[in-house]
Amino acid sequence: MADSEVDTMLDGKDEDARSKIADRVGERLSSDEMSQTDRRAAEILARALAKDAIVRVRRALSMTVRNAQHLPLDIGLIIAHDVDSVACPFLAVTDIFSDEDWSQLLLTISRGARATVAKRSPMQEVVAKGLSGVGDSVVAENLIENSAVPMTKAVCQTLINRFETEVGVLDKLALRDDLITDIAVQLTGRVSDAVRDKLSRTYKIPGSFDPVVEEAAIGAIVVLLKDTSEEDLMVVVQTLQAENNFSSKF
Repeated sequence: MADSEVDTMLDGKDEDARSKIADRVGERLSSDEMSQTDRRAAEILARALAKDAIVRVRRALSMTVRNAQHLPLDIGLIIAHDVDSVACPFLAVTDIFSDEDWSQLLLTISRGARATVAKRSPMQEVVAKGLSGVGDSVVAENLIENSAVPMTKAVCQTLINRFETEVGVLDKLALRDDLITDIAVQLTGRVSDAVRDKLSRTYKIPGSFDPVVEEAAIGAIVVLLKDTSEEDLMVVVQTLQAENNFSSKF
């Protein structure tokens, strides 16, 4: 199908008609039962519809191709960079992007699109790591509240460093029950009192103690260190020292 044929097919069609064409094109691209000739024709038409002047038409295409497994990358990128009402439904579920694609895409899509991506499930680690480094507090909170996000040390450390003065974000991070020991220890000195208590109970981290329970505090630190992997041991000790939870007791 040539560009002139595409123009002829769409020329003179009103918004409703073009939206219906977008629906049909999207359905065809989402089908695995198409000849190569028909698929190429549908892709050419989809490229034109992805640049349609009417948002409703572009959204119709976005909604119907979001589950297409073989959507050409260039069409996906056009949709991903559209206005949020078009891009977000697509970015929430599409699987056409590689890890490398996501790494570049997260730098250029809108704030609203990033917030949507932060809610994806399943969530690749590269996406979570990328969002932790470029998203604002809304993106960070969506990321933290998404149970599908792998809370690796790299993801958590980036969030702590970037939002060290935003207690609301760190409080949400501290409420996760899948943090590594080092991250949990770092958070104890940065979160609100209520969350600190829960964090300490969840991860058995000693906080501030008066002399009456000093012996118990030492025991708690010993248990903490015993349960820490050899790889993270030095980091945990350094963190405890920085929080005055170690040197003052030994």
